[in-house]
Amino acid sequence: VAMLEFFEKKLKQVDNRARFLSCVLSGDIKIIPRKQKELLQEIAEKGFDPLPKEVLPAAVGATGDSEENGRSSDVLHASDYEYLTSMTISTLNEGYLEHLLVLKKRFETKVGLLRRTTPECRKSEKEPTISPDIQFLDANYIKAQSDRKVVIVIDCKHNNVFEAAPRRQHKRTAAEYLEV
Repeated sequence: VAMLEFFEKKLKQVDNRARFLSCVLSGDIKIIPRKQKELLQEIAEKGFDPLPKEVLPAAVGATGDSEENGRSSDVLHASDYEYLTSMTISTLNEGYLEHLLVLKKRFETKVGLLRRTTPECRKSEKEPTISPDIQFLDANYIKAQSDRKVVIVIDCKHNNVFEAAPRRQHKRTAAEYLEV
C-alpha cells in the first residue's frame, strides 16, 4: 500500500507540473512580474494540489516550535507549491512539457499495475526509490538542452571539424605607412 501511495503522489506531482507548465506556456499563468504570494494564490485558485514536504519527526524531548506543527488548512505555504515554483526558467519550454507528459504516462502505467496487484505481492516488492530518478531525469534533460546549444559542425566527406579561417592581414594604407 505504501508503494502505491508513493507512486500516486509522484504521479500527482508530475501531472501538476505538466498542467502548470502548460498554463505558463499558454499565458494563463504569468510568473515573471509577480510577487510570490500572488502567484501562490493563483496556483491555489487554479486547483493545483499542495504537496507539503515531509517533515522528519522531532527528536525526543525537543521543545522547539516549528511552523509545520501549527499548520492550518486555509493558509497558503510556499513550501506546499515549491515543486511548481522551483522549476528553473530553462525548463519552461515545450520540450520539457513533452518530457513531463512521458513521465506522467510511465507513472500512470506503474500505478495501474500496482492497483491490479494483490496486497501480498505489493509487500514483497522493494521500497520505492523513484524520487532520485526524477531528479536524475530532470538533470539529464537540462544537460541535454545545454548540449544541444554546443554544436560542432563535422564535414561528412573528410570527417574533419571545421575551424575558423585565419584572419587576413589587411593592407596598410598610405597614411599608415607615413605614421610609422
